[in-house]
Amino acid sequence: GLGDVYKRQVDEEAVEKASDLALVRQLMLHLPDNQRLVLEMSVFMQLDIEEICSRTGLSTTNVRVLLSRGRKRLRKDFAKYNN
Repeated sequence: GLGDVYKRQVDEEAVEKASDLALVRQLMLHLPDNQRLVLEMSVFMQLDIEEICSRTGLSTTNVRVLLSRGRKRLRKDFAKYNN
């Protein structure tokens, strides 16, 4: 019935999200160390910019730039692998 169709769709989306996350983690390994570090702290450790600054000794501006460049490169690389 309709419930089964919905459940299958949810399962497929969960698998897709999990494989997307695995791909993102893999792509992150190819980022420059400083970009990867601040992205991991932001995304996986859920730290805000101030906390990242205090843990790394980097300035707010530097952290923002690294996050922006890292995200931009991940989006570009992800699109390459996902098409």
